[in-house]
Amino acid sequence: MEQGRNNQPSHDTLLMQGIYLCITLSFNRARKVLNQVLRLDPNDALGWLWLSRTFDTTKNIKLALAQAHKLNPEYPQIKDDKEKYESFLKTSFDKICRCPFCYAPIDSTANKCHYCKSYIVINPTTLSTICGEGHRHELLRSIGRFYSVKLTDKYDTVNYYSGLAYLNIGDLSSALDYFKRLLLSTQGKDYYKMAAKLAIDFIESDRILTSKPDEETSLADIDGRENNSVVPDESGQKKVLIVEDSRMIRGIISKTLKENGFKVIEAEDGIEALEKLHENQPDLVLLDIVLPKLDGYHILSIIKDKPRYKKIPVIILTSRDSFKDKIKGHLSAAQSYLTKPFKSQELIKEVNKFI
Repeated sequence: MEQGRNNQPSHDTLLMQGIYLCITLSFNRARKVLNQVLRLDPNDALGWLWLSRTFDTTKNIKLALAQAHKLNPEYPQIKDDKEKYESFLKTSFDKICRCPFCYAPIDSTANKCHYCKSYIVINPTTLSTICGEGHRHELLRSIGRFYSVKLTDKYDTVNYYSGLAYLNIGDLSSALDYFKRLLLSTQGKDYYKMAAKLAIDFIESDRILTSKPDEETSLADIDGRENNSVVPDESGQKKVLIVEDSRMIRGIISKTLKENGFKVIEAEDGIEALEKLHENQPDLVLLDIVLPKLDGYHILSIIKDKPRYKKIPVIILTSRDSFKDKIKGHLSAAQSYLTKPFKSQELIKEVNKFI
């Protein structure tokens, strides 16, 4: 752990610890850490944002969000959280809790988040309507956060809500994987295990397996086939997903690929990349490492962890050209590593090598 003065954790270390605790939904512990962050730097807008997500009273949420907005009014997540808070004020409620997926304040007795429309409770009533109901963008964002914890085997809460997020999206295969992992855990709350068992029985029941599959649902459990093959484009063109936050660089790469006969799909941040990956099943991914919302290495880990995607070649694109970064890129699960700027011919050569 990085140390500051007098062998105390630094501001950045504490901030990351506070965010990590929020991701695992340990809000009381996160609040204590984030208060330390803001004592070290009262002008940290990100610290105020994450602190606001730990509160369960409208007064404290309002004050923390107001401070975050004052310090950085253009930050997208701060704008989003202000909208969620204002949306919450229009609802009736008894006691506040936080949506585990979008962090919106919600009624603690609710089965469903009023903002992202995701179900947060598994019971016989919600299971009949839960699949495919939630807001995909918010759910994919939460899945990326949960995945970044990396120690999911030790966090029943993370496994449970990862499974529930996939169930809300309608990806039954992934939901099943997380719920079964939760049942194998030797520790944890009985509630999570009982709910997971209920979900597993429902997913594996004749009712769900014989129903008409949603286009977004993983087909592996429905028709008995492994869904690892690439979905061909009707035009016969190979599909390349470009994940790059710079509009100019993305435009140049897109133009080069189109001129060489490829169909191009674009994403400007990590969350949009997961959405486009899920919707389009590309033949190859060109992946920048430094991205908003979810970095490239997390996306790469998700791609290679999922049977549906793991055979898709990934080429890392990055401006980081230090020896350490090159080694990290080459040792990752990506098929290749290109340092920006690169020549068009070099890019096309690498793309053609893998598709």
